[in-house]
Amino acid sequence: MLFEQLRVKQYSKQLFVLAPIVFVNTQVSKKILLDGIISFMVFSLISSGIYCANDLMDYHDDLVNPMTRKRPLPSGRISKKAVLISSIVLIISGFVLNLVFSPNLESSAILSLYLLINLIYNAFKIKSDLILSIVFVSFGFPLRFLYGISFNQLPSSFWGATLSFFLAVMLVTGKRWQRNGNSMKDMELKIIEGRQLQHLAYFTSSVLVSCYLVFVTSPISTKHWGQTIFLFSPLPVLTSVLSYLKLLETSVTDKSAIDFQSKILKNPTIVASVATWLAILVVARFDSIH
Repeated sequence: MLFEQLRVKQYSKQLFVLAPIVFVNTQVSKKILLDGIISFMVFSLISSGIYCANDLMDYHDDLVNPMTRKRPLPSGRISKKAVLISSIVLIISGFVLNLVFSPNLESSAILSLYLLINLIYNAFKIKSDLILSIVFVSFGFPLRFLYGISFNQLPSSFWGATLSFFLAVMLVTGKRWQRNGNSMKDMELKIIEGRQLQHLAYFTSSVLVSCYLVFVTSPISTKHWGQTIFLFSPLPVLTSVLSYLKLLETSVTDKSAIDFQSKILKNPTIVASVATWLAILVVARFDSIH
């Protein structure tokens, strides 16, 4: 029950905090790896605290929502007081851990901005605005990337932040599109919003792949990765994006497709493409160092 309330399953999002170690860092050391683990823990604590705060603000809405009323708080499996205390303790613990291991103000500022954006998102019911809600949620991913850079004191990366943002928009849009197809909304409204989300998903995926191609062939990538196998990395990226869009199309019309995230993780083509991409990065990094 506690893991469910803290959204431990969502901790995979915090991997964006570790991305700079791969994309920006030029050397691998015990300190870098340790700092990466700590930064992952910090963002996970903050995120869990925000989830608890959001659940408190959404309590009455969740009670009447068939998709969320089974969560620990609205279902009565945990008290409001316990969730409030958990939220405060988790957020304070995250900030304290950040200050202990990364005393620079930049990392604290990024955490504060992330916290503020999420509180505004819920307090002002931004989730009710289709496009604005996608932008707000997606903005959290480049913030994770930038936090990883700040915490580990690595050089800034325009491409890393840009790619993480468009990847987030694509994933968030797909999730909204899938939910829209399985929602109880008025049919006409579902069709209108569905078309908007479909166009945005395809547009964003096109921009993502295009940006990645420019990134791979840019002088900074050649200098950082060398002219190696890294030049073949767009192939698994394109394959995974196309497979994702195909899976999304079928999930929108499949009324039983509730847990879209699980379907992504179980898709063999997507899993194989991501694994191939990671393998290419490892080999390319090894070649560039040696």
